[in-house]
Amino acid sequence: MAAMPKDQIDVLLITGIEKSLTGDLKPSGQGAGEYYARNPLPPILGHLNLEWKRFRDDFGICFVFLVPLFCLEILCPTST
Repeated sequence: MAAMPKDQIDVLLITGIEKSLTGDLKPSGQGAGEYYARNPLPPILGHLNLEWKRFRDDFGICFVFLVPLFCLEILCPTST
């Protein structure tokens, strides 16, 4: 990232984060609306939640995560 000229990059598109979530999720068996048990929070989500301000300040660009729908169902309720 240090070799990239900041004046030419405004947005960084990130794909594949769902691959780091699937190993940490188990079916909950609780029916519609409760697709996955989230105990404990997948490590990647905890890390992103703690470090997002540092990423914003250090990189000075917008991060966009392109994820499938099931990721949004996990990310939205657990984000702070």
